[in-house]
Amino acid sequence: MRYCPVPTLAIAKSQLFCRNAIEATEKAIRELIKENKSMSFSAVAEKAHVSRAWLYQNQDIKERIQSLRNKSFSHKNIPPKLRPSELSKDTIIATLKTRIEKLTRKNYALNNHLEVAYGLADPDLVEKVGDLQKKLAI
Repeated sequence: MRYCPVPTLAIAKSQLFCRNAIEATEKAIRELIKENKSMSFSAVAEKAHVSRAWLYQNQDIKERIQSLRNKSFSHKNIPPKLRPSELSKDTIIATLKTRIEKLTRKNYALNNHLEVAYGLADPDLVEKVGDLQKKLAI
């Protein structure tokens, strides 16, 4: 019977891939820490060019990413001066509400305009559409 070295070659390639993947993952983790970016399995996988499944299967790397993720940058670490104030939040909310109201009126006017165009509207509605068009300057 003849000896076939293919299985050992496959094992060697697999081990080489694993070592290269671990090195790339460690480098990616160091870079994310250096860049002060949030630590996540997706970010590490993307930077190291490995799959998330592979990261989860490697227990040491999985635990390291989880521990770093818990320590990484979060909303709690933002200094109070950089957090959005209640006033700015209220201003944004008011602006968005105004925008929604304006778009709702415009949508109503356009729906009524379509009814008039298709001849489905009553005469009173035709007059209302004219008034709304003047208001909105469509």
